[in-house]
Amino acid sequence: IDKKVSYKKEIGVYIYRKENWRQIRNSDDVLNVIKKKFNSFEWVVFNDQPLEEMISIFSRAKIIIAPHGAGLTNMIFAPKNIPIVEIIPIDDPNMCYWHQSCILENKHYIYPQHYISPSDRNFIIDCDDFLKSIISLSI
Repeated sequence: IDKKVSYKKEIGVYIYRKENWRQIRNSDDVLNVIKKKFNSFEWVVFNDQPLEEMISIFSRAKIIIAPHGAGLTNMIFAPKNIPIVEIIPIDDPNMCYWHQSCILENKHYIYPQHYISPSDRNFIIDCDDFLKSIISLSI
């Protein structure tokens, strides 16, 4: 594991949820908006890479953007003082990753969203609105 940890802020990490809840349905569009805003560095999509690769990815993060979910626990391997942008359900808020982020000395930003419907607990992100929300982040 020591060989995989660098703590060099080199990449953006976008967490993709493959589960069919709290998934960003227009994930490709959101990622394209993110890449346009932060085009000076590489972006890595994380979903279920092996442990060593996961540690390597998160230890090089400059920023982490993700829907609320267990993938955010991997911020424990990230450098301190990076922005974490969490897309959180207004309908079912849980602040556990905000607390973890504060303990790890990161800057945590919450982008609240409604589920598509009560029976469809996924998100469709308004890309223009999301861009306005993250435009002021300095990385």
